[in-house]
Amino acid sequence: MNPDANYEAFQQSLKDLAAAHEASRDDPVPTCHFRPMTFHDSDSNPAYGGYQCDFCGHTEGVDEAWAKVEARSTQAIKLKATG
Repeated sequence: MNPDANYEAFQQSLKDLAAAHEASRDDPVPTCHFRPMTFHDSDSNPAYGGYQCDFCGHTEGVDEAWAKVEARSTQAIKLKATG
């Protein structure tokens, strides 16, 4: 058994997994735990709505969630340009 070959195969599988993950994130929606977050409107204050992770329950305000989506989209464009 060649440890270097195993390491290279492992590295390649991680690269493939990362590429598949990035490809799946092209949809511009707030995400958490690699899943789309659910939008919840506030009944008590219509001006405030937010997103909640159905997996862990963490919440983000609308502005923060969409700022992260924008940053993720910008990063993906940079990675495609350099990769």
